[in-house]
Amino acid sequence: MLKKQFCDQLFFVEVYVGRAMHRFRLVTFDVIGTLLNFRTPPPTFYSEAASLFGIKAQPSNIASVFLSEYEKQSSLHPNFGQQTGIGWKKWWNQLVVEVLEKATNSQYSRTKYDSVAEYLITAYKDGEQYNVADGAQDLLSYLQQTNTILGIISNYDERLHCVLNSLDLNKYFNFVLTSYEAGIEKPSTKIFEKALDLAMKIDSNVSPTCALHIGDKIETDYQGATKAQWKCALLKKNKDELLIKRLQKDGVLTNYVFNDLSELKARLPHI
Repeated sequence: MLKKQFCDQLFFVEVYVGRAMHRFRLVTFDVIGTLLNFRTPPPTFYSEAASLFGIKAQPSNIASVFLSEYEKQSSLHPNFGQQTGIGWKKWWNQLVVEVLEKATNSQYSRTKYDSVAEYLITAYKDGEQYNVADGAQDLLSYLQQTNTILGIISNYDERLHCVLNSLDLNKYFNFVLTSYEAGIEKPSTKIFEKALDLAMKIDSNVSPTCALHIGDKIETDYQGATKAQWKCALLKKNKDELLIKRLQKDGVLTNYVFNDLSELKARLPHI
């Protein structure tokens, strides 16, 4: 109870650079679709990579099979192969090969498909294939200046550290928690609890009532965070009537839905 009162009072009593601070002591971010966006849509980049090895695979054909193959691979080997012991490299290799085989009706040798997979695994290891989302740098700088504990909670493999380093984003974060290394995927509350434990090593006053997660997925980000008793800011552009109905059906609070990180930064002191 005392921690909750402490957090709730921060908004009213703290002032930073002449204006009220936000009330959160811990803020964590999802990565893909939140902090980072793909420079090239993956189906297009997969097609371009395949062409380097003499494989003709149309982006539309890749896109048509990618999601189903991704879900199949995730079901067989959860958390990028961490739970079944195959490891994330083999996990991605198998996914890429399956996608390309189906997109090309297995017209080429397994050796060629493996070569494309290896190329893609390496290509996504740094920041070359990503753009930092609009407003991300401003929001991160603001949060860092207000002494907020910052973290990453992402369903991702070990390459995320290299990606963040190459984009010079690692300097903002007190910790980076990938599902692969944690052994837990969102939306499990356990990964949010693990993040909270890391934050409490920095500030023992941190509690779920002081924690905010920022992401773009209803199930993994919003529902995962709220089940852990955190708040969640959900990023959703182009909110049409159908999306609004889905958000309401899933119990999403509309005052925690934002078009982008710039809007979130502007409204953060008031949520």
